[in-house]
Amino acid sequence: MPRHRAPTRPSPVVPRALVAGAGRRGVALALIGSAAAAGSPAHAASAAPPERPAVTDPLQTVAADDFRSFVITREAPAVAAPPAVVWPLGPDADISDFFGPRSAPAPGASTFHRGIDLVAPEGTVVAASLAGTVIAADARGTGACGVFAEIAHRHDGASVVTKYCHLQSGSLAVAEGQEVRAGDIVGALGNTGVSTGPHLHFELAVDGRHVDPLPWLAARAGR
Repeated sequence: MPRHRAPTRPSPVVPRALVAGAGRRGVALALIGSAAAAGSPAHAASAAPPERPAVTDPLQTVAADDFRSFVITREAPAVAAPPAVVWPLGPDADISDFFGPRSAPAPGASTFHRGIDLVAPEGTVVAASLAGTVIAADARGTGACGVFAEIAHRHDGASVVTKYCHLQSGSLAVAEGQEVRAGDIVGALGNTGVSTGPHLHFELAVDGRHVDPLPWLAARAGR
């Protein structure tokens, strides 16, 4: 029978420079080290470059539903509603005459004061106390009330009428039939009509009856 020969392993190659400088013993050690390194699994793994995994996943598709739109909204800052009732000259105006019986301060003046007299420098702006409709306006100022305006309102289910007398000549800023809001300018404080000095005579009637404007305004103005 033919004899089988074991496969031969190629002789390791030793660099020429190593042979020249190492002698017999150094060459032998180099040969042993090369043979051992050639047969080790670590050597084989480091010698071959790593295989890259094949790309087999299909390309991802994006549907229109995958997009989401976001709307960022900013709430408008809260704005306080203007008050329904305001003082015609502001809450700090001085009062020179109150509501009720009195001695007539001048010829032609009444002995029962149906309003209050508010004092401020002549030309001070006079404001409508409530929203309403102007029902009378006299720019000539020929009567005892001088230049005046009268406004009808509805407030808390009641009929309210306010009157602004002794306004400055040429300052009347409203006309009969005009709609006004609380705080709108009616005119400027003056000294027309039967008057002893610059002031605003302010009257207020509720459901046809004159009432003291001071407590009525104090309870409602600014709200």
